[in-house]
Amino acid sequence: MLRYSVSDLDPTQIIAAFDECMLAIWGTAGKRQAPFRDDEATAQSWIDLGVTLTRCVMVFTAQMERMRDRKANLPRAVKIFDSNIRAAIARDEGDDVDTWDCEYSRWRSRCRGWLKDPKLWQEITGGQHRSWSAPAFLRG
Repeated sequence: MLRYSVSDLDPTQIIAAFDECMLAIWGTAGKRQAPFRDDEATAQSWIDLGVTLTRCVMVFTAQMERMRDRKANLPRAVKIFDSNIRAAIARDEGDDVDTWDCEYSRWRSRCRGWLKDPKLWQEITGGQHRSWSAPAFLRG
């Protein structure tokens, strides 16, 4: 993946992208008079973590559309998206949840469903295991 170095990306570019996204999502109601006082420091911290301008625009657009659809207040500072940007950077770098953890979680959920409705378990096993008892980790 193409990454910008710290010298290639400027905090003002991220702030400008934020303002453009505001205008695109909310129209003239989204126009800010001036950047928030902490916007530059927040954008610089993202740049130091290795964010790209494209990733910022994708996060801004997705989150602003969600906010608009939920009729939430307009975001006035880029800092409101700090956790979203940091999560996107972590995903880009591969610090996502391990595949094994995802599968374990799915199986645990399925087993809880079988525990609540034993008929599902009997359908899966062909009715051969009628006295199935849940493992301790599912009961607790």
